[in-house]
Amino acid sequence: MAAWNASTAPAPPDPAATRLDKAYTAWDIALNAINQARRIQMTSPGLPQPAKKALATQDREWDDLARHRDHR
Repeated sequence: MAAWNASTAPAPPDPAATRLDKAYTAWDIALNAINQARRIQMTSPGLPQPAKKALATQDREWDDLARHRDHR
């Protein structure tokens, strides 16, 4: 009976996988905060031209920047 119970017991959680899940969650939270902030900044009146250009570039390239999460 002990051998049967030992063979069907769930494997303990993998610490590396747990850390990776936490890192992905933190990445998603940070990326969403950055995305919201940049969208708000883009609508700010009186934004200097260099800032407008930088935010326009971010807007154009956002999907590619955000996609780096999936590269391992």
